[in-house]
Amino acid sequence: MPSRLVVFIYVSVVLSVLSACTKKELKPEPVPAPVVVAPVIENIPVRKEVKLRKAPPPVVILVSRDIPAYQQVAEELKRLMKKRATIVSLSAGIKARKQLSALIKKPEYQQFVAIGLTAAKEAKRLAGREDEVVFCQVFNYRDYNLIGPRAKGIGALPGTSEMFATWSRMSPTLKSVGVITGPGLENVIAAAASEASKHGIVLQHKVVSTDKELLFEYKQMAPNVQGLWLLPDNRVLSGRIIKEVMSFSVRNAKQVAVFSEAILRLGGLLSVTTRPDEIAAKVAQRLREAFKGKGVPGQDMVLLEGGNIAVNRIVAKRYNLKYSEK
Repeated sequence: MPSRLVVFIYVSVVLSVLSACTKKELKPEPVPAPVVVAPVIENIPVRKEVKLRKAPPPVVILVSRDIPAYQQVAEELKRLMKKRATIVSLSAGIKARKQLSALIKKPEYQQFVAIGLTAAKEAKRLAGREDEVVFCQVFNYRDYNLIGPRAKGIGALPGTSEMFATWSRMSPTLKSVGVITGPGLENVIAAAASEASKHGIVLQHKVVSTDKELLFEYKQMAPNVQGLWLLPDNRVLSGRIIKEVMSFSVRNAKQVAVFSEAILRLGGLLSVTTRPDEIAAKVAQRLREAFKGKGVPGQDMVLLEGGNIAVNRIVAKRYNLKYSEK
């Protein structure tokens, strides 16, 4: 009997402990509050975040001065670029500065076209790391370090193919022509010499540093040449020296190819000037090539091929030369 009582008490204690444990386990635990994880936004620079190369970018056309030679190129380029081009004339002063300030704050990358030296220097200063620059109508670009991986140019001189072809037709006995420039025009002279040789003409080139030196060298080479090709190199050419060169040429019966119709009237035989539509077309082509996003590809300078020819018929008649439209 006592043993049964002990067993009963033992079983009762065990059941009580199990019951307590069960109740403790079944007691609901508090549910923790949900954790909200904020999305991580990377700090990406704006110029890389924008999809830069999906569509043609805005084009800022900087014009050094309001002169026909520059304005005609700008207007033709704007016609080709349509609505994405904006012309800014640096002659406008404060107005131009405000316009430029608004344009360069745009987040997307842009392309700059610089017409003339002043515009080219300004474009170099303003352009960002992602922008491209194509300049034109700049003769002494080497002096200002305008060339770079994202900055290239269009030659400032018209092509010489038509000039030498016209000159040779008018003057079949023409065999030697002099040209005097400042330094750094080796590629231009080499291309011109190649064109001249097609017509049996030898191009004699002299490099000078000043306008007085140019006049001296011309007088020295005059006995050995029949004509002179006068280039618009403002480093070694001044208004006074142009008049002296032209006066000397007339007195010594030297045929002169010049670069403006105003100088043509001083006794030049023919003038060769650039064509705005050709310049604009070549600029537009370089902008299209640069759209791939790796800078402006190709050679530093793309030379012009054509030119507008004008002939001074009075001078042609004086030299017994005949001119007829091709």
